[in-house]
Amino acid sequence: MWTKRAAEQGSSTAQTNLGLYYLQGNGTEQDYAQARFWMQKAAQGSGTGAKQLLAGMYSHGNGVPQDAAQADLWLRRAELYGL
Repeated sequence: MWTKRAAEQGSSTAQTNLGLYYLQGNGTEQDYAQARFWMQKAAQGSGTGAKQLLAGMYSHGNGVPQDAAQADLWLRRAELYGL
């Protein structure tokens, strides 16, 4: 999978996309742990979309404990980067 290769090489866009694929089970089995892993990687860089998606994961408890404070934190971080 080209997306995974690009994600492993540090592309935040590919990391976000790969995380989303795992989150939704799109083209792969749904795997919240992998979704979180790739979203975190992207969010540590300039991945503003990943920050917003992480906020949603925390808001809904998808693969992470439901945590409104973490959801708010990731949303604020996304806003700082222009989302």
